[in-house]
Amino acid sequence: IDITVNEELDRLFHGKMNADVEEEVEVALRKIQGNKSLTKSAQGAYQAFWGFYNGQMKRIKLKRKEDLVSLANDFSAQLGLKEVPRLTKQMVGKMGLKGVNGLVLLSREEEAEVRGRRQGGQGGRGRQGGSSASPNR
Repeated sequence: IDITVNEELDRLFHGKMNADVEEEVEVALRKIQGNKSLTKSAQGAYQAFWGFYNGQMKRIKLKRKEDLVSLANDFSAQLGLKEVPRLTKQMVGKMGLKGVNGLVLLSREEEAEVRGRRQGGQGGRGRQGGSSASPNR
């Protein structure tokens, strides 16, 4: 992609922030870090970043997965997260990131907890009772 550089925006993003704006950004980041709902949303945005940009590496001219890890981890900090969100081994495997340096993975205990939440505490049994689409009716 050939995108021309907008010099005014470039100065805004890479230039020195004035003290008032910097303080407002710090206040906003503290709100994210102290709010469970905002933190969860930021973690979801981090995972969405992976879902999108992992498939766009050629388009954005990244050759190494480690470079994408670095961008994703920087993104998590910009979202106001204190720590880089941990990914499941399953997610890492499905995205072809197994063995890529810099990824932060969930522990086995944390993965088991995530699986338990997804199953709604049902132990993998799914919904109880029949459905109107049952072939036995």
